[in-house]
Amino acid sequence: ALLILELITNAMKHAFSDRGGLITVALSRVDADLHLVVSDNGKGIDESKEPVQEGLGTRLVVAFVRQLQAEMTSTSGVDQGFVVCLKIPHHQE
Repeated sequence: ALLILELITNAMKHAFSDRGGLITVALSRVDADLHLVVSDNGKGIDESKEPVQEGLGTRLVVAFVRQLQAEMTSTSGVDQGFVVCLKIPHHQE
């Protein structure tokens, strides 16, 4: 829940300047793994011009991903929004 909240907070903070937008959260189960996708239709990032900032929010997300032993990928493009995908493995105790 904290990971999802942080991804939504980051989208609200960075994706939309003076206009509204859409944030989508999708959670599905594929085999035994969970797949989480948080995406927005905001301004996106041109990483060749503005590298992703490593602020507190990003550090929190990375820490949550590490704790869950998940795999994280992200994609973005100018005016194409930002998408974060996580594959969270099922761990049997």
